[in-house]
Amino acid sequence: MSMRNLVSVALLVILVLGLAGPAARAQLRFDIPAEAGLLMEASTGRILWSKNPDMPTEPASLAKIVVILLTYRAVDEGIASWDDRVVTSPYAASIGGSTALLAPGESFTLADMIRAVAINSANDATVAVAEHLAGSEAAFVEAMNSLARELGMENTRFVNSNGLPVPPGEEPNQITARDIAIAARELITRYPEVLELTSTWQYTFREPTATRPAFVLTNTNRLIQRYPGADGLKTGWTDAAGYNLVATAERNGVRLISVVLRTESDEARLAQTARLLDYGFQNFSWHTVLPQGQAVGSVPLPDGAQEHLPVRAGADLRVFVHRTDAGRVTLRVEPLPELAAPVAVDERVGDVVAYLDDEELGRVPAIAATDVDRANVLVRGFRWLRNMITGQE
Repeated sequence: MSMRNLVSVALLVILVLGLAGPAARAQLRFDIPAEAGLLMEASTGRILWSKNPDMPTEPASLAKIVVILLTYRAVDEGIASWDDRVVTSPYAASIGGSTALLAPGESFTLADMIRAVAINSANDATVAVAEHLAGSEAAFVEAMNSLARELGMENTRFVNSNGLPVPPGEEPNQITARDIAIAARELITRYPEVLELTSTWQYTFREPTATRPAFVLTNTNRLIQRYPGADGLKTGWTDAAGYNLVATAERNGVRLISVVLRTESDEARLAQTARLLDYGFQNFSWHTVLPQGQAVGSVPLPDGAQEHLPVRAGADLRVFVHRTDAGRVTLRVEPLPELAAPVAVDERVGDVVAYLDDEELGRVPAIAATDVDRANVLVRGFRWLRNMITGQE
């Protein structure tokens, strides 16, 4: 091949790579072999990654996240006490699947019953708690659906308390990855003490008696033993739902919530959850994009002695973003509506808001950098006339 032809081929290759390169890079995206999943930063609720986040599916025992949340709320509001004796009804004792082997008439404290729900995913204890708190499972399920609506879980429906499959032809339970992440975040941020339960590997629920054998609760979430920082939250499995896991872990002050739905096995949900959490911890972190006190533009002050009031950040503005996005964050100053002079130094006059594209990442108060008095009547009159002529408002 001649030198001229060789150069031509080289240029063609460079051109093709130059055109194909961005497209190839755009297609490179983290993924896991699960039908749906989601990764969330717990303190802000920001979704860091998702796959089919609004795909409806059956929750199986993930429904118990809402049961646990309602129980903590009932105790918090004085409706119930952790020392309440919860008596097992014949119906509760008849529930199959994962259980605490409760017998009709057997009673435990509400604290121990919710341990059985959170640690061992006990269906019988779940129904017993529901009946204790609401009088019947049906009434408790109404409360579950009401709470789901309150939290903005738009594609969620509960028909029983434990998430078990319903008879053929009946409407099943339904959740999405987005919705169950919302419930998980509400639970662990409002009641962080629940993590003491969900990180417990084993707990002696019943000491042996003359009539009943000993029973030790063992956590269904084996991730807490194999992933550093993992301390919850809930597994779920049925034939219809597949193998699901909502997990949470904390490292270096960062807490993440992961959702993995419809995997093939218990081992798969553990492995893919670990991959998803690794992706979050390795690629996302907090960045201070505006230190407290730093100047950040101005806001209009039409009746001020200065028409534009310089402002600064009232606090550190921190955002949680992917390492490749830290340099893409933009800042906007949003003034308070109908802001008017006089304004004192350090008075809040609006907000400084951080954005990534059109997504709001965080905001802090924008404070006045100086005192500004009200302009005198002559100046205000001149500005009014000027604005009338120029068409300004």
